[in-house]
Amino acid sequence: MPVGFELIAKTEHYTDPKDGKEKRRSPKTKNEYYREMTQQALRNQIQFKYVLNDVWFSAADNMVFVKITLKKDFVMPLKANAKWQ
Repeated sequence: MPVGFELIAKTEHYTDPKDGKEKRRSPKTKNEYYREMTQQALRNQIQFKYVLNDVWFSAADNMVFVKITLKKDFVMPLKANAKWQ
């Protein structure tokens, strides 16, 4: 059951050094949003054992955060070409 979502606001403007074009980006990374949302679910006293997400959030830092900080288990698909440390 989805318990949170965040609309990404790309408010920062920057020039891409590769092509020189002006682009926009969010002040926070997608993984920072992910960790904030999962932590908010815990603060809202939502009872859960697992965090389920798609491959877009499958990062080693997120796995460590869920397992160590939240003390929960996770289900995350992995990219075939991922390099895990």
